[in-house]
Amino acid sequence: MNKSLLSVPMPGVTIRPIRPEWLRRHAGGALAALSIVLVCWLAWSAWPGQRGVDDPVVDVRTFAHWHGDGRDWLLKAEPAQGLLTVYDATDGRPLRRLPVAGVKEIVLEGDWLFVIGDAKPRLRLLRLPQMTWRHDDRAGVPSPRQ
Repeated sequence: MNKSLLSVPMPGVTIRPIRPEWLRRHAGGALAALSIVLVCWLAWSAWPGQRGVDDPVVDVRTFAHWHGDGRDWLLKAEPAQGLLTVYDATDGRPLRRLPVAGVKEIVLEGDWLFVIGDAKPRLRLLRLPQMTWRHDDRAGVPSPRQ
């Protein structure tokens, strides 16, 4: 017994073959839609941020979002320039630039920004929102008193 889709009775469904005149009439729109999809896909795949896992362009460990004390900040480490830039997260304007030699990545934990780099000391702590550096000989670990 043949159980193909066309042999199964479907009430209210009429299956008509595609006629050449219908195809000629709608081919231009279908071709235009296909062309748009192809161009969008090519643009998306060529975008610099769309590279493979082995070749990242943007390192997410260079960004941190801090919200507290009535402030909303986006912090960005810029290793090539040796800067830590603080932006207003609501409108994008830069608020402050801090020179940080050898900064590689940043990690936010509460009100502490861990700045990891290749220069000595390798780990530095920045207290937010005061923007003061914590200097400690114990690898920069904050004490419970602070």
